[in-house]
Amino acid sequence: MKPHRIPFPVSPTEARHLAAGLLGLIDAEGGPTAEQERVFSAVASHLLALEDSELQGLEPLAPGALAAVLPEPWRSIRLSSRSSGILPIVRRLRRRHALFALTTHTSPSSPNGKPRRRGLARPNRETPNPRYDVCHDMNHVITGYEPTGPGEIALGAFKLALNNSDANWMASLTNFLIHEVGLFKHGTNHQFVAYGGGGEPYHGLNGRLGALDLPGSTDLFAEALVRGSSCRGDFSQVDHLAIASEPLREIRRRFHVLPLHEPMINQPDLWPELA
Repeated sequence: MKPHRIPFPVSPTEARHLAAGLLGLIDAEGGPTAEQERVFSAVASHLLALEDSELQGLEPLAPGALAAVLPEPWRSIRLSSRSSGILPIVRRLRRRHALFALTTHTSPSSPNGKPRRRGLARPNRETPNPRYDVCHDMNHVITGYEPTGPGEIALGAFKLALNNSDANWMASLTNFLIHEVGLFKHGTNHQFVAYGGGGEPYHGLNGRLGALDLPGSTDLFAEALVRGSSCRGDFSQVDHLAIASEPLREIRRRFHVLPLHEPMINQPDLWPELA
């Protein structure tokens, strides 16, 4: 099946409509948080190429109204998820399954597996779903995103822009639930205990701080959408073991994986020159 990519670049009119739709999404429950405003500014700048002056006086659009003013193929993008009841479902999943998610994502793959650079065990016969681990880790390598909170969120955004499939949508949503809701304590090797201070995992501050509060993380997220949209082929679900012996530089060239503006790790020789 042909990958369904998020349609970029967009016209100036479409860009303003999309920005208005984003404003509509964050204009709830007392208005946007400082973090939401930073994410909005990063997406408007990186992805929509809008100047601050073009955002002045922009009126928020509800998801349904946004879908009505956008042409195809935008109407097939998930524009009405807020009004379709997905957010209440996400909130219930967060509260009911936080401990399960924490346990799942912190359990070792194998008691006998040798650790990798980040102290994780290699997938093996004892791993519940080794193919997914290999696929996920290879996507980290190809895109250049480190397995940090912001890196995981950026990888999910990259894959969603690369192929707007149900699987990538749910994977991106899961990244936000884990790393933005706060099941991991970013910057350390410790995890939060589910239902921390005041029922919230982030320092008891009513859940208003997350991975996207870390310096540079919003730009990393917005840039990921641009990079994913720029690829020439979906490498996220290929047979990664079959290409494991190929030079990383050539894999990135074949799929047109743009280099990061600010690399998470220094690897200048592994990025090809791309037009």
